[in-house]
Amino acid sequence: LDRLAESKEELVHEIAWAQVIGLEKDRDKMAREIAKMERGVSKEYANQVEQWKLEVVKHETSIHKLEDDLNAVNREAEEFQKRRREVEEDLKKKKDACSKAKCDLHEIEHECGGEERIRNELQNRLEEMQN
Repeated sequence: LDRLAESKEELVHEIAWAQVIGLEKDRDKMAREIAKMERGVSKEYANQVEQWKLEVVKHETSIHKLEDDLNAVNREAEEFQKRRREVEEDLKKKKDACSKAKCDLHEIEHECGGEERIRNELQNRLEEMQN
């Protein structure tokens, strides 16, 4: 009976150890699965981060292109304004020259008109004297 009790105790002890070993195996298996899941999550997160980085680079490139385009437009606008001022100055000079020419023409016409009137008067006098 003592031997049976001792065998029973050894069997209980072995069963307990088997359960402990089984639990440790389950724990190790679960730890491996958790690590695997963490790697998967980390990999997904890393992939998402890479996607975001690529999108940032794409948008930064687009922004740089837009900035370059804007700078080109600004340079063209400056050149246009410079050319516009030159054309306006040239137009003003031409208008001033035209106004002066009109004044000179009016003065000449006035002088000619006065000379013609004097000539007509002299012609009339001459005709009167001849009559």
